[in-house]
Amino acid sequence: MEENDKMDQDKTDSSRLHAEVLTLLDNVKGTHGIRSRLSVERNVPIGPYHVDFFDAATGLVIDIDTPSRPTSRKMRHRHIELLPNTTYKTLTINYWDWRRHSRKEEEQMSYLKAVV
Repeated sequence: MEENDKMDQDKTDSSRLHAEVLTLLDNVKGTHGIRSRLSVERNVPIGPYHVDFFDAATGLVIDIDTPSRPTSRKMRHRHIELLPNTTYKTLTINYWDWRRHSRKEEEQMSYLKAVV
């Protein structure tokens, strides 16, 4: 597979994953705790960054580490957590963990409930 074809495939997989996660985040709401208040938006600016998902009510920042991203989200999340006058909580969903452990919708819901 040529490099350009591989990059296009990675972007397609990434977009599909983002759509899957967004749909399931809407359904993962619980009756108590942080999950009872989730109202997630996609591609939101936070400080100097754009994050994959953000919930303003809880301050939850969610990013997906995908194969097309050259670096981990860890440093970026440290910066976000240190922004002045904020109380953001950050969470990373690893692409490979999602694909390896979450093939069925029930498994994906369990995975999200465990990490959120």
